[in-house]
Amino acid sequence: MVSTDIARGKEKLLIVTSTFPRYSGDAVSARFVLDLARALTAHYEVHVLTPHSPGSRRSEVLDGIKVHRFLYFVPTRLEKLTTGEGILANCRKNGFLFLQLPFLFLSEIFQIVRLVKKEDISIINSHWIVPQGIAVALVKGYLGVKHVMTVHAAGIFTLKRWGSLGRKLAGFIVRRSDAVMPVSSYIKATLDGLVDGRYVCNILPMGANTGLFNGGEEGYLGKKKRGFRVLFVGKIVEKKGLKYFLEAVSILKKKSIPVELIVAGGGPLEKELMDYAMELEMDEDVSFLGWIPNEKLPELYRSVDMTVVPSVFDGKGETEGMPVVVLESMAMARPVLASRISGIPDIVEDGVNGWLVEPGSSKAFADRMEKISDADLNRCREGALNTASRFSYASIASGYSEVIDAL
Repeated sequence: MVSTDIARGKEKLLIVTSTFPRYSGDAVSARFVLDLARALTAHYEVHVLTPHSPGSRRSEVLDGIKVHRFLYFVPTRLEKLTTGEGILANCRKNGFLFLQLPFLFLSEIFQIVRLVKKEDISIINSHWIVPQGIAVALVKGYLGVKHVMTVHAAGIFTLKRWGSLGRKLAGFIVRRSDAVMPVSSYIKATLDGLVDGRYVCNILPMGANTGLFNGGEEGYLGKKKRGFRVLFVGKIVEKKGLKYFLEAVSILKKKSIPVELIVAGGGPLEKELMDYAMELEMDEDVSFLGWIPNEKLPELYRSVDMTVVPSVFDGKGETEGMPVVVLESMAMARPVLASRISGIPDIVEDGVNGWLVEPGSSKAFADRMEKISDADLNRCREGALNTASRFSYASIASGYSEVIDAL
């Protein structure tokens, strides 16, 4: 029997993800899957399946999206696999959480099957090649649904570390995907190194919520006043490379070139880097604000000259796919000073909408900062806005719809 929604021409789409806000106003969990899901409601009836977390509701309607959170461990207060930094990072910090992995995986498979049958869903969009990609791949044939897989950095680097087993799993998952959407050209190249054969592929980054991040009035601008004011937004983990930019600010300070750095975010390295800033005698030059609610971030962007994204490869050889902060900053007319790494060069054009430097080089960041003039800043602000206009979530959702319709 064809559901009423499908009869009306609106198919049902299930997004399966392990990263999703635990509740409205959650400042810690990444929101990009929610932003994408919200935009996709223009094309589909959207359902989201995500793991339950302590304090979150089992089900709710969030911005027109039907959210289903599945239990995977008891007592539920111990369900902490997907909070904070994500599954792998949490397991590394707390070995007990490894014991929860099979329960999460099996519960997710069971709930995918249950939801598809109950809601008459015809399309599944999985986020992260593991575990969601493999979970959907295992039941795709049984369910008879279309599988569109979004490939982010973390999962692909996991399979790469697993050697021949990772290559076999990647091949299995891709063969059971009707379309694959890496978030950057670098992630696609990494996936190509794992799988043989061609597959339907469209590179689509996560976008910018231009309803929230939409330029606005100018705040403090121009280093002629008292130096640049620079913003860092994100988890304070090794691959974010914040340490190197702290060192760059220290280098500039020794040259009597003042830079004010604002850090919005938290994570396992927060205390260590706060102490490091004190060691560098920069406690008056750097402000650590902790996690900031999403709706308050535009105000922060307006108060700075630019955003810094000093990403690096961490000790496990991992880096980011395409940081969402890049496009959010550009949507606020703030250029990005970033590492030339992973998917960042897909968006940041040196001297057009921001600046690129070699990753892991404090001196390279300091040298570039020293050379940026007010004229450079204003030119790149315009370029940043032009870039962001092409990557609104409405545009990204249209890209997804085109891929799905072509199937």
